[in-house]
Amino acid sequence: MSGILLGLGGDFAVINGQILTTGQEVCGARIERIEEHQVVLREGDQTWTLTLQAPSNRPD
Repeated sequence: MSGILLGLGGDFAVINGQILTTGQEVCGARIERIEEHQVVLREGDQTWTLTLQAPSNRPD
């Protein structure tokens, strides 16, 4: 996951280069919810949480 956008027009997550919203599927799992720093996916009775990592402050 490379990004999350929360807004009045909907909540979106960028996963594997795709812009997705709640209810859509990615890699066979359905997006249950999109939060400020994480996305919850469900496939059958399994649930996964993808966490957005903070950018590093590495010098160039």
